[in-house]
Amino acid sequence: MINLFYEESYWGHTNNMNGPKKVVTNLLASLEQEGIPYAVNVEQYERNLLLQYDWAGHVKHSELTLENCVIGPQIWLFDQHTNELKENPHYYKSIIAPSQWVKDKFINKFNLPENKVAVWPVGIETFNNVREVNYDCLIYFKRRDESELSAVKKFLISRGLSYRMVEYGSYSEYGFTQLVNQAKFCFLINGTESQGIAVQEIMSMGVPIIAWDLKEWLDQGEAYRVPATSIPYWDERCGEKFYSIDKLEETFDNFYARINDYDPKAYVKENLSFESSVKTLLEQGVQPDIIVCRTEHSLNEGIRKKIALFCNVSPSSVIESIDADTIYDVPVLMKKEGLDVEVLNKTNTPIQNGTNLENWENPLMREVIDRVGEKKITTLKAWTNDDVIQEVYHRYEKGAGHYLGLVEFYWPSITEVLEDWNKH
Repeated sequence: MINLFYEESYWGHTNNMNGPKKVVTNLLASLEQEGIPYAVNVEQYERNLLLQYDWAGHVKHSELTLENCVIGPQIWLFDQHTNELKENPHYYKSIIAPSQWVKDKFINKFNLPENKVAVWPVGIETFNNVREVNYDCLIYFKRRDESELSAVKKFLISRGLSYRMVEYGSYSEYGFTQLVNQAKFCFLINGTESQGIAVQEIMSMGVPIIAWDLKEWLDQGEAYRVPATSIPYWDERCGEKFYSIDKLEETFDNFYARINDYDPKAYVKENLSFESSVKTLLEQGVQPDIIVCRTEHSLNEGIRKKIALFCNVSPSSVIESIDADTIYDVPVLMKKEGLDVEVLNKTNTPIQNGTNLENWENPLMREVIDRVGEKKITTLKAWTNDDVIQEVYHRYEKGAGHYLGLVEFYWPSITEVLEDWNKH
């Protein structure tokens, strides 16, 4: 169970998709897919993830339980307040970098403690698309010299290949997806990428890539020059890459001859899926204690073990919450699943005589619940000698969402209940 903190103003004043916005949207989608509860910009759970650490993130951090915070991957390390991260590593659980070269930069250039920095890429959606190729090349252009773009266009024209181009920050998500799906291949001319989400989305749609790669990060000048790349997540299944214009023709010929052999979608599924992203995030300390799985069908042991493995909890902490006829069945079902014992164990609370649901499990209560579910009771009041159960329910008008009545259950004698029951 995770608190997520982020500022939409960090994304910039645009309706178009960009990296910081995509980190948030993909993370939320992956948490929902994997059934991990979360809260947004609300301190509800014990564990906190500050996705953005600029001045606003620093202020929010100071308001939270510092040592329970995971920070990143969007961190601006040139502000004075980030010195606190360097000087006080006990203020946070870990810092997450979106790729290995960024992690190395954090450690080697900004002196963050090595044991406190981990690599975490946000998950990438894998599209179940059928490609409808109707042009040759999609050029993806981002923060590179215009002369490089001109050279690539001229080269494609010389080979008789059609192309279309998208430039970072200037396209809608829908338009981007449509263009990618229609391309035979993609030519990347992009700056160094901390993760390269757009590139990975291209790969996830099965489009092979030829990339004009970079070797160094120079965004903040010579003092912060570090080894880097335009494609931090990559292997031979994705396509081909080169570093200088004199290698363009040779690399392209090799690439085009094998264009049907690449399988970038398989690489994304293996390394950047929602499932693997959530698993990696949880390993950094942003993890639940107990997972309650809402389900229509019973969970077998195999499913429980898989959930436990990927969410880093014990199998006993995976609790089935199967659909019930009424909400009044839920306490009994949760007891059968051992949720009461699991919570007590997690909170180091002594288990004495166990949970007593004797009154709740009483056959008479079962019949009352059944009749409530059938809407056969208007009102019923009875009395009990103990305070174990006091259930209040709201009855809905058939076909409407308006509260009609309030029913309170206490335990009377059987005779009193039946007498009252027969009146209705």
